[in-house]
Amino acid sequence: LRIAAVIAARQIVTDAGADPQKVLDEGLIAEALRAEGLDAVRALLNAAMACRDSRGRGLGQTPVARARRFLSQRYSDPNLMLQDVAGEVGMSQSHFSTVFGQETGLTFTQYLTALRIGKAKELLSATAMRSSEIAFAVGYNDAHYFSYMFKKQTGMTPSEYRKANGG
Repeated sequence: LRIAAVIAARQIVTDAGADPQKVLDEGLIAEALRAEGLDAVRALLNAAMACRDSRGRGLGQTPVARARRFLSQRYSDPNLMLQDVAGEVGMSQSHFSTVFGQETGLTFTQYLTALRIGKAKELLSATAMRSSEIAFAVGYNDAHYFSYMFKKQTGMTPSEYRKANGG
């Protein structure tokens, strides 16, 4: 049981994307393996779960919730692709695509586009940045394509949106 607890603690930390040797104290592991180390087993597992939870990979975090958080942090990367997000949450591309669509009601591309256009709306309303600067800031390499997508999503060009929203 004690060995299984140590293995489980290491796996929890590894699954959280951290290095067990840096997170789990070797002295605590040794104590957990001794016959009288039941409190140490508890402390070891608590340390592993604290690491997992601090990295946002807790049991309450679904893969789609983790993907949404990842997307909200990385939406400005013009090279961001479905495979990057699927890999981040530990799923195959096809399975992630299916689960993501079921949970959000949107395809990955629709969700990313909506996220980027939403951020662009914020920037248009709150800053004096040029439309081309905003395009790059929200993950579009091509300002013309950004304007096309913006109009397709909102029914207005970026400049029309800015005028209508006090930017």
